[in-house]
Amino acid sequence: MEIRERTPRGDGIRHVDTPATIAKLRDAHVTTYFYLVLHAASDWDDLQREFMPAAERAGIDVWVYLVPPSECCSKPYGTDFVRWAEEIAQLSRRHRNLKGWAMDDFSSNLTTFTPEYTRTLRSAARKIDPNLRFFPVLYHDDYGDAFLASYAAHLDGAIFPYTIDFEKADGVGEALKRIDATLDAFGLDLVLMVYSTKMSVAEYPPSATYVAGALRTGLEAMRRGEILGVTTYAMVKQFEKEECGFANHLNLTVPSEVPTKPGDFVSAGQTIRIDPAAGRYQLRFFEQDSYPVATAGYHFKQLLIDGQVVWDQDVASDDALAWVERTFDLTPHVQGKSSAVLSFRLYDKKGVSNFGIRVSVANLDATGFTIDDRDFTKDTGWNFAQQGPGSARRAHYLCDPDRQRHVYEAVRDLYAEYRVRKP
Repeated sequence: MEIRERTPRGDGIRHVDTPATIAKLRDAHVTTYFYLVLHAASDWDDLQREFMPAAERAGIDVWVYLVPPSECCSKPYGTDFVRWAEEIAQLSRRHRNLKGWAMDDFSSNLTTFTPEYTRTLRSAARKIDPNLRFFPVLYHDDYGDAFLASYAAHLDGAIFPYTIDFEKADGVGEALKRIDATLDAFGLDLVLMVYSTKMSVAEYPPSATYVAGALRTGLEAMRRGEILGVTTYAMVKQFEKEECGFANHLNLTVPSEVPTKPGDFVSAGQTIRIDPAAGRYQLRFFEQDSYPVATAGYHFKQLLIDGQVVWDQDVASDDALAWVERTFDLTPHVQGKSSAVLSFRLYDKKGVSNFGIRVSVANLDATGFTIDDRDFTKDTGWNFAQQGPGSARRAHYLCDPDRQRHVYEAVRDLYAEYRVRKP
């Protein structure tokens, strides 16, 4: 992730702070940098006029990283990727440290990037600079023989973001072996991308331990000559404290890219014991969801007593990832009873095709009745149910408020180690 200047220039834009970004890259022993053209209209000009010369002086190779139509758009040429190919190639002729260009989420945009169009844009670049390389971003399930038979001749390699697991890095080596063997058969190189910040579908940002483990596996594979290199996704270079919520909580989840039907749900419930002598019955808890205020009318957060909805709120009504305290008077729903079933539910009033969501509940406090495992630390107390593709589970996240700095330091130290080690 680039560093931006603190104040806007005369055009009103906070431009890329080239000296600060280069200084951080050198401190972290980065030898190749993927420069994203996206966040400001000035990014392309900043790259040409300021960043490329500075990177060249610092001995840092650069790849231009563009976004596809689904993330539209990299400016100034938008979705005219043939023009992008030509302009990047022209820039590479002026700066020999510009080694290639990459396309994010390539496989999700194949209606644009047909084999013929991919051949055209790569050929346009190579007519100007035959050495300029083109790598699309391809995820772990994108390396099928049919896809590669159609596209391999128009690519130079692929960037593989490891998204299979964001908590444990144990599977990185096996994934690299499988994908590298597949690409080798087509004469293509491979670059591993390790997430150093939270991916949209992940529950939590990756820990420094996770990043270091994944990166070390990739660096070892690179040292053995099995892959071309490694990179990190959006490594923060200006550190901020991260807000820590509740380490233990309940998660109700609907995955991305999976369709649901109206009435599908996932829930966690239990039988509560009610004190008949209590004069007041109240439940207080904290909850958050992973979706920002936007599309409404699909996923709803609910609290139920004996199957009757007590609280019903659209996930689009709150800011994403903000813990909100809720308090409900349950007296009308439980008075006169000795027990009742209390449930939290994530409920779809309309079906979705690709709308992943996570609802978290934590720190229950009951007045007038007893709840088992109210802090979600035990293996008993809650019964999970679902209709459709969702899931419910207890979750534990050990938050590190200095995670950004610790991730950077882990990357820096590993890059330093592998720059001096000999095969």
